[in-house]
Amino acid sequence: FVDVGDYVKKGQKLAQINDETQQAQFAQAKAALNVANAAIKMQEVTIESAKSSLVSAKAAVEASESQLKNLTVTRKRLEKLFSEGAVSRQDVDDIITKYDNAYAAHVSAQTNVKRANDAIQTALVTLEMRKAEQTQATANLNAVKVNLDKTIVDAPFDGVITARYEDPGANANTAKALFAIEQNNPVKIIGTLIEKDLYQVNAGKTEVVISVDSVTGDFKGVVDKIYPSIDNVSRTGKIEIHLNNSDNKLRSGMFAKIDVLIATHNNAIIVPRDSLVKYEKNYLAYVVEKQGDKYIAKRRDVKV
Repeated sequence: FVDVGDYVKKGQKLAQINDETQQAQFAQAKAALNVANAAIKMQEVTIESAKSSLVSAKAAVEASESQLKNLTVTRKRLEKLFSEGAVSRQDVDDIITKYDNAYAAHVSAQTNVKRANDAIQTALVTLEMRKAEQTQATANLNAVKVNLDKTIVDAPFDGVITARYEDPGANANTAKALFAIEQNNPVKIIGTLIEKDLYQVNAGKTEVVISVDSVTGDFKGVVDKIYPSIDNVSRTGKIEIHLNNSDNKLRSGMFAKIDVLIATHNNAIIVPRDSLVKYEKNYLAYVVEKQGDKYIAKRRDVKV
């Protein structure tokens, strides 16, 4: 969607990689999450059903206990009457049969209570499994969403497109860049100083004047950063300067001359460096004076 020379904003869409595979994976992962959510709801219904069965089973136990108690009292009374000859053996046998049936129903109701409890516990464990499956499905959906989002290539920061390495229809490769983007405001300038001069520079304080052959006028700034290491071959260290470049006069790759202002001396006498002569540990210079019709070079000791 952009080409070389285009200015872009952070987050602006630069290119779209074909996402048919990622869209299909996303749809599949979303469906899997929906299935996991449905399974949880179904399991919750199963738990509620098991709880209802438990309530019914407990009610059946209470009913069978009540019936069993009544039949126990009736059986004892009829057995006593039978011993007194007041009732027939058939009456006693009938109540015993009813008692045995009620006892069997009571045992069955107790078994149903145990089964209902076991069913609830099993359903709760299964619910935890379904929740774990939901978590896994959610994580998988998020992972697929990340891959889907990465099919959209956007600008990481404000800048200008300085290169475009691919054309529409090319094969996208994670190891190969699609664009080069530069942020040219502020611009960073890196220079080198010899070892002994480096220690005269203070980050954030030392002023510099920068000139570029292709740009009219100088640029003033300060040293922003001093690199901590010294090159063991050239014995130089690096300094870094940041300059405002809102008018886009400075461009990456330009060669700049940096004048580092170590100190300022007012009303100083200035002579060309070539005019100085080093004699032992001192410096001297020759001054031309006119004597009559002759010019004589006179030696002057100087302190630099």
